[in-house]
Amino acid sequence: MTENSGQDALTLIEDMIEKGGDIPKDLPGSLEEQEKLKRILGKIHEMHSFISRMSEGDLDAKLSFRGYIAGPLKALQSSLRHLTWQAKMIAEGDLSQRVDFMGDFSLSFNRMVANLADNRDQLISRKEELERSYAALSQANNKLNILSSITRHDILNHVMVIVNYCFLLKEVITDPKLKKQLEAIEFSGKEIQHLIEFTRSYQDLGVLEPMWQRIPVIFTNPTISGLVKDISVKLPDQCYEIFADQMLVKVMYNLVENSIRHGGGVTEIRISYVDEQSLLRIIYEDNGSGISADEKEKVFKRGYGKNTGLGLFLIREILSITDISIKETGTPGKGVRFEMTVPEKYFRRCESSSTPAEL
Repeated sequence: MTENSGQDALTLIEDMIEKGGDIPKDLPGSLEEQEKLKRILGKIHEMHSFISRMSEGDLDAKLSFRGYIAGPLKALQSSLRHLTWQAKMIAEGDLSQRVDFMGDFSLSFNRMVANLADNRDQLISRKEELERSYAALSQANNKLNILSSITRHDILNHVMVIVNYCFLLKEVITDPKLKKQLEAIEFSGKEIQHLIEFTRSYQDLGVLEPMWQRIPVIFTNPTISGLVKDISVKLPDQCYEIFADQMLVKVMYNLVENSIRHGGGVTEIRISYVDEQSLLRIIYEDNGSGISADEKEKVFKRGYGKNTGLGLFLIREILSITDISIKETGTPGKGVRFEMTVPEKYFRRCESSSTPAEL
């Protein structure tokens, strides 16, 4: 190889290292020298491709030659493969993995894994503590429920005695004033009976864990389906599941009962969904008399209204367990419109509903 062709060869090698590109067709020197230069340029090109693929996360690239430069590159590839495997093990929960072959990176990596292990141990400890607390609370709730049941039974027995004696005394007393007083006592006794029975229905409020529920399925519950046997019920075609207290059935029952009791001849009940992506609105409507403007918020207050005055109050309490709100937005004279707003994390779309759109 002449001095000029040697210089040209070195320039080509330097350009390939710094700028890359394709191997030129016309190479300086003899045929043998051209073949050797072509192999050198080819190896530079192959190493560039190898390193580029690794930088993009492809650790399956191969080098067709060995040697002084190829050796460290293959060692780096092997280290990255092992590191990838270790990261996978960590993702699967093995926090015993440590790196000892990558200098400062090893120190940071090992510190990160150690912190993850500490956080995991703290979470496990906290979880066990919460489980113990939950078990203790569940046991306390069970005992309170037993005590409440016994107390209710005893109260009802005593109230029954009062009510029965009032009934018997009314049969033998002729004084109108005394009779009226006995009737007042008897009425109060029956109201106490009703309230005690009412508390029995809601003793599990907030005790059982919330669960995913479908409103059309809830309407197949015998307590509700029996209540609406003479009413046209239109259910939504869309399928949604609501994460709510297991007493969501009581919410629907109370809404239906409220329509029947106070709606003034309700013949139709409609339920629909309005999906606003970040929240879901469940709309309950009937074709009754509606609620006057000044009562729209009052109806949710404890003790307001006829009977116990707790029905709509408890609806709001049940829904609020999973951050679901409720308000009445209907037009007086055109029926009620209860709007329940469900936050994004408490509803999910489902493929289809097995319940017909009408009952």
